[in-house]
Amino acid sequence: MSFVSLILSAGKSSRMGSPKAWLRYQAETLLERMIRLSLEAEAQKILVVLGAENDSPEYPGLLSQSAVKHTLPTNTLDNITFAIGSPLESPIESIRRGLTALDFRTRVLLWPVDCPFASRDLLETLRDSFEPNADCIARPAIAHKHGHPVLFGIPAVAELQSPVADNGARGVVRRLPERIIDIAHSDPKILANLNTPAEAAEIGIQLP
Repeated sequence: MSFVSLILSAGKSSRMGSPKAWLRYQAETLLERMIRLSLEAEAQKILVVLGAENDSPEYPGLLSQSAVKHTLPTNTLDNITFAIGSPLESPIESIRRGLTALDFRTRVLLWPVDCPFASRDLLETLRDSFEPNADCIARPAIAHKHGHPVLFGIPAVAELQSPVADNGARGVVRRLPERIIDIAHSDPKILANLNTPAEAAEIGIQLP
């Protein structure tokens, strides 16, 4: 069932000191891993939200479109659409900029680059957890804790662009608890949120 993978990598990464997308896990950069898994889970489209068009000496942690195009193989770039986010504003503004790059209504998998540990099996389970037109939101869960990525149904995607989400995507998730589908998961890394080099090293991430 169709969905778009919206990879969020527009933050300043000020505590990490360099773009999180270029951290390495199991011989891949995080960005390469997320793109590959999205393709394996049959994403209809991959949309990467970046921090800037070009590298910024003022913000060395920003991921730029020029750096991505210079680094990723051409055959990988063929599968990606880029949008420039709002690194100096709240994350919802970068999400919205990414959504404006979509030219069709579809479910959207929101996947922050600092939460990169989903497996192909998890993505496929999220993908198949509800019909394309259903008003649902699916997310991985361990006990009572919730991780990423999160799959938003078409009605919930529309809410991300409405005042319901002005204080963040959580406003959409929490608005109607009955539409949430929690997907049981066993790997605790799904709850990880990479912010500092120490956090990255603790779970086997290699710095660029």
